[in-house]
Amino acid sequence: MSSVFANRIVGCIALVLGMVVTIAGASMPFSFAGSIGPALIPVMVGIGWLLCGAYLVVRSAAVPEALDPLPSRDAALRIAMLIGIGAIHALILQHLSFMAAVGFLAFFGLWVVSDYGWLKRLIISVVLALGLGGLCIYVLEMPLPGPYL
Repeated sequence: MSSVFANRIVGCIALVLGMVVTIAGASMPFSFAGSIGPALIPVMVGIGWLLCGAYLVVRSAAVPEALDPLPSRDAALRIAMLIGIGAIHALILQHLSFMAAVGFLAFFGLWVVSDYGWLKRLIISVVLALGLGGLCIYVLEMPLPGPYL
């Protein structure tokens, strides 16, 4: 199986998941007690899945199969590491806090996909975690799972 065919399959799966998540999210209230309701995040995630799925399907149709070989062993290892980091992120989010989970995801995600040093990864992770946490808490007035820090 070529990566073009695999991209087509993954794109179709992402389109179906995006439709399901968007429809399920749209059935929830968009506002609750004067602030943002529970529908915002599922609808945003569903739209993201739809966009990614559409991109994969369109791109796979535009690229000839002979020019697009399967990913290398190094790329497959990076993908597996990112999936593992995502699973640990979910555990941290459930048991610790939103900001700790975002910081972990950013730090180790950058470790897998970039050649940044540990200090640069740490600075980016802290700024991203505090920025997203502040945006959710103070601007969007959304309660976050776990303690704030």
